[in-house]
Amino acid sequence: MANQNDHVSIHMPKYETTPIHFVTPAYNVSVDIAEIQNYIREKAEKNLKQCESFEVSLPPSITGITGESTKIKFSSLFQTPTLNELETLSTNADGSSKKLNDEQLKAVLQAGEFEVHSIHFPGQNHRWKLSKLLQSGVQPANDTLFKVCLF
Repeated sequence: MANQNDHVSIHMPKYETTPIHFVTPAYNVSVDIAEIQNYIREKAEKNLKQCESFEVSLPPSITGITGESTKIKFSSLFQTPTLNELETLSTNADGSSKKLNDEQLKAVLQAGEFEVHSIHFPGQNHRWKLSKLLQSGVQPANDTLFKVCLF
């Protein structure tokens, strides 16, 4: 059993914090609700902080190459996915452009546009519309012809 005189040392890393600022919606609420929101916001901003960076004690490198700082930015720990799928959908793994499949080629010939299924959002599509300089499509060309002939 541990004595009361034995001290347990817990190593807490050094860290830097920044204050958190909240935006409370004040529109379409009564005065009472706005006062409660402001009270909660003030208490939260006074008591809550977010971790900006912290230091980690790393073992010495076996290569002898050492970094200037052991400080790690908290935001660099978690990489958020890029939701700009257009680049991913249009290129192969080696960086070359993907070719259109038969269905997409038919859509380009008919309407001058084609769709690609989304990776991150199932059931959703991305629609690419070609410049009329490149390919207007049979249907838009017919529509234009009929508009010109009728007037």
